[in-house]
Amino acid sequence: MKKVRQKLRKFQESLGIFYLPALLGVTFLFLLILGWSNVQPTSYSFELNQVAKETIRAPRTVEDKEQTEKNQQMAMDGVGDIYVFDQNREQQQIDKVKQFFQAIKTVAAKASSEIFATDSTTTTSGEVSTKVATIQDRLTYFKKSLESENKAIRDFALYIPDSVIVQLLSVSSDKLDSYESAIENAIQDQMDHSITESNLLQAQEAAKKSLFNGGFTDNEREMLGQLLTNSIVVNNVVDKDATNSAKENAKQSVSPVRILQGQVLIQEGHIITQEDLRLLKLLGIDGNSSNYHQLYSYLIFLTILFASLLAFSFRFKVGASSKEWDTRVNELTVFSVVFTIGAILLKILSFLQNRGIDYIGIVFPIAGFIYIIYKLTSKFYFTIIAMLVYPILVWYMFGSDSINTEIALTTVYFSLAAWLGVIQEVYWKDLSWFKQLLLQIIIPLALMVPFVFFSNYDLVSTQSAWLFAFAAVSGFLSFLIPVILMPYFTYLFEDSSVLLWAELSNPNQPLLKDLITKAPGTYHHSLMVANISANCVEAIGGDSQLARVACYYHDIGKTEHPFFFIENLPAHMESPHKMIGPYESKEIIFDHVRKGVEILKQHQLPQSVIDICAEHHGTTLMKYFYAEALKDNPDADEADFRYPGPKPQTKESAVINIVDSAEAATRAMKEPTLEKVQNLVHSIIMNRLEDEQFVECDITLKELAIIEKNIVASLNGTFHSRIEYPKLPKKQA
Repeated sequence: MKKVRQKLRKFQESLGIFYLPALLGVTFLFLLILGWSNVQPTSYSFELNQVAKETIRAPRTVEDKEQTEKNQQMAMDGVGDIYVFDQNREQQQIDKVKQFFQAIKTVAAKASSEIFATDSTTTTSGEVSTKVATIQDRLTYFKKSLESENKAIRDFALYIPDSVIVQLLSVSSDKLDSYESAIENAIQDQMDHSITESNLLQAQEAAKKSLFNGGFTDNEREMLGQLLTNSIVVNNVVDKDATNSAKENAKQSVSPVRILQGQVLIQEGHIITQEDLRLLKLLGIDGNSSNYHQLYSYLIFLTILFASLLAFSFRFKVGASSKEWDTRVNELTVFSVVFTIGAILLKILSFLQNRGIDYIGIVFPIAGFIYIIYKLTSKFYFTIIAMLVYPILVWYMFGSDSINTEIALTTVYFSLAAWLGVIQEVYWKDLSWFKQLLLQIIIPLALMVPFVFFSNYDLVSTQSAWLFAFAAVSGFLSFLIPVILMPYFTYLFEDSSVLLWAELSNPNQPLLKDLITKAPGTYHHSLMVANISANCVEAIGGDSQLARVACYYHDIGKTEHPFFFIENLPAHMESPHKMIGPYESKEIIFDHVRKGVEILKQHQLPQSVIDICAEHHGTTLMKYFYAEALKDNPDADEADFRYPGPKPQTKESAVINIVDSAEAATRAMKEPTLEKVQNLVHSIIMNRLEDEQFVECDITLKELAIIEKNIVASLNGTFHSRIEYPKLPKKQA
């Protein structure tokens, strides 16, 4: 694991700014390969009147406009004419009868000269004046008048037999009046009621029977009966507006004919008909081209996802420090790796489901993967993306031809279950592991109840039992997977994993073995500082494991010149600082910080440990050598004898800054007492505050008081005065 971690860090450093595009590009290709079998272009082979070799389903939902129009026309044709009773039709017929009899009277009363005045065969005025108009001449005149002065009754008189008109022209005016009155009365009697095509003959016969009461001869009744046949008409007429409105309503009520996505267009083994070919053409499916819609959809989905991630990351880079940018790169690496592992598991489950294990996809522990992403990334942004994208990925992994009800329900289930990964970290982290496990199982089971009912399964059935079982397994895996994978993920991607601290705390680590061999005094000093610092950091709620490990390595730079540090100097050996000047000495002392940072970077220790190594002296003054320099040069610059820093940036770094000095000073103290230790530690903390060493970290005065108390207790217990044991006299033999 250590080699993998080191190789990953080296790979990131070697690619630099191109690491993110390369990472997202590889993830893009990997997800494309995983989903290829589900979204690859499909092609079909079919011909008219041939047996279908495979089942063809609709790749998308479309409206069949042609069939919709046919259905609409059928609905309109099914609407009958709407009839209304036309009360004006009775008066219209009476008016026509009156105009007709008035025309008859007029023609009958005309002089012969007027009758022949329109006759083109008459050539001389003498012939016109002596010729007498016959009934036939008057009939001819009457017919011609229908095209001129009597044009209004043309349609009415056109269907009256000539014999009836001749008979009317032959009777007196009084007789015509009686005929007219009888017909008008008959019209009124019959047309006061509704007359339709079905009862028209009945009404006409009833009108003719009424003539028996008029005292007419048989010949007259026959003649008047023919007039009544032409006078009594249908008065229940078609309402065109109402009829058209009803037809339009019938048309609008017809639902559009839709071919649904996933609908079977051609069943394997069936004969392909012309209608089948029409539907295939409507959907753009033919035997000479492939369907790329799902592939295009998947490519667009992946492109939008990774373009958004890349844009978001590089937008963050503007104005971000190097440390913040490294953190973001690390988080994006975590997201890509964890998301890809989840996608692989989804692909495996989809393979099993396609082999006949229905709903096996519900086993996917989405809450577990969401928990890992939420836990390992500081931005909720990545968690939200995973919660949105995982359910969408189900569409592509599980749906080959359609997003059917099963896949839609599974997607909704995943969208809800995904929140358990966030809830576990935010609200359940203080619960026991057993309670967390129960909640991870019970809640998915509860979410499955509406799923079962919506699928039209009986609550007590085999299908429901499998669904509940899969949901329980999903919850169990959502709890188990983080437990198994989190230590390894934190080791690979974080600088604060339990495995990493345990590994770095091992005395067999090459750097610690080198420190023990070359600078044993420094190693012992580091152990003391580590124990005291860890207790202090834990007391103020900091990361005690980081503090302990950082202390082990904070003075690793002293291995370069171990004898220039008093704790490593043998008792019989004189300090080498006496052989050089204060300026050379302070450079050697300063160099242990710079060299320590170089060594830790070379061995790829966590950045947090490297930062503490660089900050554990802050910008404090090296008082001893500054005082020595003042002896030689009163104008010596104080800034030349201050550590290069930076000042402590975290609480852990501030604590180690204090404990490092306190432990060394107490060790050098002769006959340490509790009061001396208290005064020493208090003076060190006050000097740090006056020197503004803690202005760049968020440590408080209350926390400094707690730290002071813990340091005093630890140092007093370690460096307390010991009694001198008396020597017993030897007994004489």
